[in-house]
Amino acid sequence: MSAFIVDVNDRGEDAEGNDYNYRVQPHVIAAGLMVELPVLIRFPDGRLQEAMQPRITQKGLAHMRAELDAEKAGHKPGRA
Repeated sequence: MSAFIVDVNDRGEDAEGNDYNYRVQPHVIAAGLMVELPVLIRFPDGRLQEAMQPRITQKGLAHMRAELDAEKAGHKPGRA
């Protein structure tokens, strides 16, 4: 587990509104579109909990760009 600690509110959200309660779908990770980084979240009462921080990859950004471009061109985008 990472030594990276993120302070969160009672709902598991950090100061920027990022939520640490959700997990990335396995097929999205397998496709290389996103990764999950292990972190510790610290609640206001001091409790520490292991969590995952989802991050989009360069491949994921390229995929999103392609979908947005297709949508602008009037084509229905594919699914990840």
